[in-house]
Amino acid sequence: MRKTIVLLLLVVCLGAAWSWGWYFVAGKVDDALSLAKAKLQSENKLFQCPNETINGFPFRISVTCDETSYFDNTKGFFLEAGKLQSAAQAYQPGKAVVELEGPAVLTVAHTETFDVKWNSLRASVVAGFSGLEKFSTIGKNISLVPAKAGQDSVDLDELQIHGRKVKSNDVDLALTSENVRSSNESWPDFDLVGNVRISDVHDKLTRDPDLLKLAKSRGLKGEIMQLDYASYEGGKLSVTGPVEIDTQGLITGKFQITASELKPLIQSLGRAIPEQKDLLSRAEDAAEILSSVSKNGQLKLPITVNKGKVSLGFVGIGSLGPVF
Repeated sequence: MRKTIVLLLLVVCLGAAWSWGWYFVAGKVDDALSLAKAKLQSENKLFQCPNETINGFPFRISVTCDETSYFDNTKGFFLEAGKLQSAAQAYQPGKAVVELEGPAVLTVAHTETFDVKWNSLRASVVAGFSGLEKFSTIGKNISLVPAKAGQDSVDLDELQIHGRKVKSNDVDLALTSENVRSSNESWPDFDLVGNVRISDVHDKLTRDPDLLKLAKSRGLKGEIMQLDYASYEGGKLSVTGPVEIDTQGLITGKFQITASELKPLIQSLGRAIPEQKDLLSRAEDAAEILSSVSKNGQLKLPITVNKGKVSLGFVGIGSLGPVF
């Protein structure tokens, strides 16, 4: 009898301790959200989450709100979307999953506005003492429709964006987009896969997650580990190699280029990036000669870029404009 009473008391004490712990963590989450909103407001940004509630007792910490909006007045970035739901295990609040419902209205640079729809949009984050350590975002069946008449809408089957801290202060960024297409067929449908390592940026991005701002202030250095473009009309282009981008947006690097089905590839790229028409035209002239030395239908070339100036060996073949 005495053992039973002791066991019951132990269960009650453990239950009380767990309940206290859950509400303590929930309170910390609420405080963190309030501090984050205040910090954003001090930076001329605003995040709104009406009817915000924290629940999920006893095993989860869930934050939900009826709709979501984010405004960055400095950059002219505005997003208004539907219900937001996030959840983390009570014993692991640094790892969370977030789901956002559509549709949404997105404005970029004060001028370009899009109606955005998706079937699902989910993100996961892992944070530690040094800040954000890993994130993933996956969206399926996404559609962007410009508000301005006459502009192409863009659709894609899937978009994945992943990032993680590696080594002491580097960041890996990966992107996968499947079946990207325009409503007016302005460019050929394509798949794009990229994997880039950026050196010595994690601590700075933890304080201010604006990669473009960081690039403009100090430039970026890293390596393209994978960059694959595949056109549905034929042709594939792969790029690897070390790369630098200076504060003016000019690229410097040594790249290994692998291309297959040269003619349809060049035609596809010509439609996709018409501003590089001259460079691609010279590449098309060279394709007849280069295709004769290709193996298994593939052509491999070492390309050097020095502050936007592109050369094959000692022969200059054109220039690339700044990336920002």
